[in-house]
Amino acid sequence: MAAQPRNLNRISEIVQVAVRHGFGYVFDPRRLRELVPWPGRVADDEAAKGTRGQRLRAMLDELGPSFVKFGQLLSTRPDIVPADILVELRQLQDQAAPVPFADIERVIDLSR
Repeated sequence: MAAQPRNLNRISEIVQVAVRHGFGYVFDPRRLRELVPWPGRVADDEAAKGTRGQRLRAMLDELGPSFVKFGQLLSTRPDIVPADILVELRQLQDQAAPVPFADIERVIDLSR
């Protein structure tokens, strides 16, 4: 089953953000990195500023509320998440970027 264009755009956006934050290596084996337009491609070593926890937290924050919520959930799982990443993900509990109400309202209206 092929992804619908809307989903493909979101997948491309997720891959672009991940590459910018130094996680492009996750997508290389699956050839999903090809979804990143040429001007948006960034070498992982150029993007890898900060610890992996800091980069993961920043990436989740940039991707929006659903990803922040996932990070918050992961921050409660010391049994599966390394300690250095937990420290950063716990910051998503009370230091995530605010989302304008207009954006939230638009998403709710789309789901009706």
